[in-house]
Amino acid sequence: MKRIIGFLAGIAILIFLSSGILSKLGTFFEWYFLLKYTQPDTSVAGSIAVRVLTHFVSFGLVGVVFETHGWFNGKIMCAFYAFLSTILGFVFAYMVWTIEEHIVTIIIILSIVSALAVAFLILSLVFYKKEERETAQGQD
Repeated sequence: MKRIIGFLAGIAILIFLSSGILSKLGTFFEWYFLLKYTQPDTSVAGSIAVRVLTHFVSFGLVGVVFETHGWFNGKIMCAFYAFLSTILGFVFAYMVWTIEEHIVTIIIILSIVSALAVAFLILSLVFYKKEERETAQGQD
């Protein structure tokens, strides 16, 4: 019986090695390593914000995912956190870098949108008061 199990295990390992899964796994780890060390340059404040945001969001997501499924396995949670924090760190670093790179444009656009919102609120208030006065005069 042990010989049959050993023979089947050998065939399974041979199929596993010849299937190309190891090369895909190697490609994944190469991508993961490069992703961790190719984050865009951000300011010191931006880097601190990225690290804090990554920490809180990653821990929160790991907690929610594992609490939802009712699992609690420290090693799996740690590996999932490491993977998730790397991905989220890269995403947040890119977002902060983009904001820092285009901050003047963002401020101009937000100023214009804010000015239009204030103008809309003032005009709607004026028209509302005008309509209210006309309604009050019509009732007299």
